[in-house]
Amino acid sequence: MTRPKRHGLRPVLILPLGFLCIILLGAALLTLPVASNDGQSLGFADALFTATSATCVTGLIVRDTAIQFSTFGRVVIIIMIQVGGLGFMTLAAMAFSFFKVPSPNQIAPIAEAFGEDKLYKAYVISKKAVALTFSVELVGAIVLFIRFMSLFEGNISQAAGYAVFHSISAFCNAGFDLMGTISGPYSSFTMLATDSVVNITLMVLIMIGGLGFAVVLALISPRRKLNANAKIVLTMYLILFIAGAAATYVFEYTNPKTIGSMNTWEKLLASMFQSVTCRTAGFNTIDQTALRDPTKAASIALMFIGGAPAGTAGGVKVTTIAIAFMTIRSIMVGRTEVFAFMRAIKQDVIRRSFSIVILAVTVVFGSSIVISAFQYMVDNPVSYIDVLFESMSAMGTVGLTSGLTGIATVGTRIVLGLLMFLGRLGPLTLAVSVVRPLQSASRYVEENVAVG
Repeated sequence: MTRPKRHGLRPVLILPLGFLCIILLGAALLTLPVASNDGQSLGFADALFTATSATCVTGLIVRDTAIQFSTFGRVVIIIMIQVGGLGFMTLAAMAFSFFKVPSPNQIAPIAEAFGEDKLYKAYVISKKAVALTFSVELVGAIVLFIRFMSLFEGNISQAAGYAVFHSISAFCNAGFDLMGTISGPYSSFTMLATDSVVNITLMVLIMIGGLGFAVVLALISPRRKLNANAKIVLTMYLILFIAGAAATYVFEYTNPKTIGSMNTWEKLLASMFQSVTCRTAGFNTIDQTALRDPTKAASIALMFIGGAPAGTAGGVKVTTIAIAFMTIRSIMVGRTEVFAFMRAIKQDVIRRSFSIVILAVTVVFGSSIVISAFQYMVDNPVSYIDVLFESMSAMGTVGLTSGLTGIATVGTRIVLGLLMFLGRLGPLTLAVSVVRPLQSASRYVEENVAVG
């Protein structure tokens, strides 16, 4: 007697549906009068956008977080940020550990995201990631608390609340801040652009979260050697950090609206922060609307690349871009295989890398055209580079804004919300869904097709 087939929920759908439920629950809580400072119920559309941005650790907002939300509302937001940042990859490993998966090929992307070849190893790392997250956030909160004590003139409760909120937001690369009540709405950390302690602390938190748990654990473990994945991540981080800071420093050097009036160290500090926050934190210490077009273009590139797999950052990931460029290099020198640090890259990894890059480019450019059309329809056009900046910020879960989100139409906000959701879940769900068991099929006659 044959058993009937079980038609349960596909594991690949667990995470998207789970995150959708968290977003809807968070939005419902944010609409409660107790969640707002004025005691009035926030409209569901604004609450939904805020919940999506928080859960997808983006940072794009339609209401200033500090001015709009009460302590209850802020707690709801920071919980969504923590779940979105920490829970994404750890829940992925745990979900695929407890649910039966039909094919090892569908497990592979989850394990590879942690730089491992077995799912159980990824599960072990995911447990360590929880301890690492809270430890780093605690240290960051302590440092920020000490600095904020002087900022808030000894108000312990306010300094502690701000320190914890910003430490979690920075580590999770979320970009939500509470500086609106201090330096004005939507100001982020512009008031503290020259504060070395705050800037360096936030940069360290952002980079640790964005490096990925597997890489950080490998760095702090005396018995663990760095694998090719970790070496690629660290190399790319160094290159992009220097390139991004240099681009901002050069392009904005004489811009009085950004860093032009600062001294040399302050210019370097602001440039380094801009380089770090573009991948993909969302805090800003200089006015993003005042950036020159070359700086915006460089920022868009950094937002597109993002951080490392199995971390809190978004983007297509540094390893994806590295593999794409290494593949191009191999083709140019006539090699049939792609190598990195004396290791050959698997062909299915190469295919996934190009698939992710092409999909991301298509989605961002397509959505930017739609957004431009929406803005023109209401006679409120925005320059295309600003539209592209905002679209990439949403897709890369960055949270930096060129000013578009605040004046966006309903249609534009819907597109941005979808981009945030796709940006947070896209690379993983794409990798899991496209990698299926190899199937035997009839071979077709090969034929040349002209390309390039």
